[in-house]
Amino acid sequence: MSATIPFQTIDFGYTPLEEQFIPQPQVFIFTNHVTWEQLWQSSKILDLNLQKPPAPQFDFKRQTLIGLTSGSRSTGGYALRIDKIEVVTSAEGDSWILHYTELVPGRNCLVTQSPTTPTAFIAVEVPVLPIKLQGKTVSMEC
Repeated sequence: MSATIPFQTIDFGYTPLEEQFIPQPQVFIFTNHVTWEQLWQSSKILDLNLQKPPAPQFDFKRQTLIGLTSGSRSTGGYALRIDKIEVVTSAEGDSWILHYTELVPGRNCLVTQSPTTPTAFIAVEVPVLPIKLQGKTVSMEC
C-alpha cells in the first residue's frame, strides 16, 4: 500500500503559465517569492493601468506551490485536474507520482481557436520529493 500526500488545489484564475508554449507535460515548483515573482513578471497581460499584475501572495514558509501543465494545445476547451500525489519507494529513494487528468473537448464542443496551455496549481505542506507524472485523458461531452 502506498501513501498519499495531502494537497490543496489553488485557483489563481489566469496565470502566466497559460500563455507560454510548453510542448510536453511539465512540473514547476515554487519555494520562494523570488521564483514566484519571476513567473508573474513573464506575463504579457497588463492590468487597467497598463501594468503587469502583481503575483498573488502566498505563504512560502508554510507551503510549497506546485504548478503543472499538460502541454500546449492548438485550441481552447482543455482543462487540467490533479487527482492525487502518491509516495513511492524504490532503490533510488522515495519519490512522488503526481496523478492528473487532462479534460479534452469532445467532438461537438465549441472551442476558441487560439492556443492554450492547461495548468493547475496545488499547495503542499511537506518537502517536495522528485516528481514523476502519471496522466490520463478524459473527453468532455458538450
